[in-house]
Amino acid sequence: MGTPKFRWGRLKLSSASGPETQPLKIPVLTEYWNGSRFVTNTADSGGGCTVVPKSAIKFNEAALTSDSRRTVNLSFGGSALAAETTGDSTNGNGSLASNDLQLDSGDGNLIFSAPTPADSGTFTVEIDLSSDLEWLRYDWDLDGSHDDSPPKVQGSFGTFGGHDKVLFRREL
Repeated sequence: MGTPKFRWGRLKLSSASGPETQPLKIPVLTEYWNGSRFVTNTADSGGGCTVVPKSAIKFNEAALTSDSRRTVNLSFGGSALAAETTGDSTNGNGSLASNDLQLDSGDGNLIFSAPTPADSGTFTVEIDLSSDLEWLRYDWDLDGSHDDSPPKVQGSFGTFGGHDKVLFRREL
């Protein structure tokens, strides 16, 4: 028997953007403090270490309490569009239609289908840790209390971060 490792960690979400013709990944990571910075907890896998209940995940402010809530309408400038996308899990534990979000090597990416019809727009994703996984809360609002769920993030179709060969750009 080995000595158990205790780590101080958090659940982190990140915004993402991409073309309206391709699926879009929203990163969901478990991280731990290694003494100098937060790093992805690659030991968080197998055997169901971190499992985020579907009911704690919200797409456009609606909890995933039914399979139909995985499909969300995009908006542009605050106005709803006819285009929609469907969120799912990229891990091998199966679809969010019937399973919770299982992290694998600290990674629980959500993936959203290319919008139908293809259109530019945004949607939001959040995970509420208030009733489950309290130990993964963090001081995201910097008020000195580690009681926050990860901040809400945005997925954006039809926008790009720029050319990947451009290192720096400055307006003169």
